[in-house]
Amino acid sequence: MDDALVVRLSVWCEGHLLIWLPELPNPVDIWRARLQRQHLSASIKILEAVQYLIALQHSSRMINHKELLMTSLARLVESKMSQLILNSQKDLHAAQAMELLTVFPIATSFLT
Repeated sequence: MDDALVVRLSVWCEGHLLIWLPELPNPVDIWRARLQRQHLSASIKILEAVQYLIALQHSSRMINHKELLMTSLARLVESKMSQLILNSQKDLHAAQAMELLTVFPIATSFLT
């Protein structure tokens, strides 16, 4: 994703996700850590993907390649779901990703 889209989706997350779940890390902070080549755990990468996927699902259709981005992120989250479930008891970020998916279910009709 390009920088402008990351910022746009992060702003949406701040206004809609972080206001209800303030303990969540801001996805733009995760993105900056990635740019600085800091080590990110698998669960925080999945949490970032979940946040962007929820933001994309609720954003306008004016985003270029929205369906492609949603499909890619949804497939990533789907492939890591068992890891999230298994780690959610002992990993804060995995638990947060599961909490987000519970509160903001992902429409999967676009995956077929």
